[in-house]
Amino acid sequence: MKLNVKIIGCLMLFLLVGIYCSPLKKVLNRKDIKFLNKIVDSMYTVDQDIRNAIWDIDSIYKVDKKSNNGQYQLNFMKKKKLGERYNQYKKSVDSVYNEMRKIDDSNTNKLLQLTKKYGFPSQERLKAKRASAYLLFVHSPRSYFDEIKALLSSEYKANRISEYEKAYIFWHINDRIGFPPKLAKNGRVIYNKK
Repeated sequence: MKLNVKIIGCLMLFLLVGIYCSPLKKVLNRKDIKFLNKIVDSMYTVDQDIRNAIWDIDSIYKVDKKSNNGQYQLNFMKKKKLGERYNQYKKSVDSVYNEMRKIDDSNTNKLLQLTKKYGFPSQERLKAKRASAYLLFVHSPRSYFDEIKALLSSEYKANRISEYEKAYIFWHINDRIGFPPKLAKNGRVIYNKK
């Protein structure tokens, strides 16, 4: 009896892995490519717009690099410079960060679903001049890390994500230790030492 349960469990796992990693993630046709480019570009625009909102707040409060002779202002510097206005500034920034977390969660979830259905929408597969999908995963919340890691390892084995895109995402998942990897002119990945 126990053996049958184990066999059934193994068969179910094999079936799930087979479906998860199966070649059902077809070669993308023009319609898929157009659809995925539109969705990924839209997600990336929202991702960047919310991040730019923080720079806009810094600019309004004159704690941005441009207003400070090209010097990045650390939080304690902003607090000192703004004085009593710091609480108002902080409230504005916190509001944007709260919205950013929601957007990052939504984008990550959507990108996971798209990847499961179509395979990873890499620059090469979407025939895009610039890649944006991997940058969405670089803003993923920690709660998704295990799922992303498993899925992208599978996608890499299936040649649906480049070594560079995977390395950059894994740099984020592995706590952003050191500098992110770089892409050399010859297409090789340059891993930065910790």
